Amino acid sequence: MSNLHPDKGMRGGRCNVTACQQPGAWHFNKSTRAYYCENCAREINWPGGRADCMELYGVPMLCELDCSDLYRRQIAECDDELMHKVWDGTPWMIDAYTGGMARGDERYQEIVEWCRDQFGPEAWPIHGKPGDWHCGGATVHGWTWLGFATKEMMDKFAAAWPVPDEVVKL
Repeated sequence: MSNLHPDKGMRGGRCNVTACQQPGAWHFNKSTRAYYCENCAREINWPGGRADCMELYGVPMLCELDCSDLYRRQIAECDDELMHKVWDGTPWMIDAYTGGMARGDERYQEIVEWCRDQFGPEAWPIHGKPGDWHCGGATVHGWTWLGFATKEMMDKFAAAWPVPDEVVKL
């Protein structure tokens, strides 16, 4: 019998399949309420079982990646190991208007301070520092990626920091 890891089946932990238990369990299974690695999630979602899944759960896939659309589009299918190291722990990503880099524009700093107050210290994954939120290192035309550990955190941020009316997204 395999040695069971304490984070087996947990979000971001080890795959819930006992024979697998690979790290990177980001696919949530609606039936078992546990997380699976990408390969095992694909096996669970095999095309022949989709009709049963639709009948039982009303959805075409039993296992789905637990993340925002931005993470799904930009990171999930990316082969860049560094991008995964940076964003996998905070897969609820949002493209947030953080303001310009000109002197006197304090929005970025206010956002960072607000996130610290609400969610604790910022994660620095490439330096091994854990946390529940992360601010991207590049701001383009006032827009910066921010990642959060949960959808609830991302939604709380979006409600507190809406895009100002005068800002136009390119």
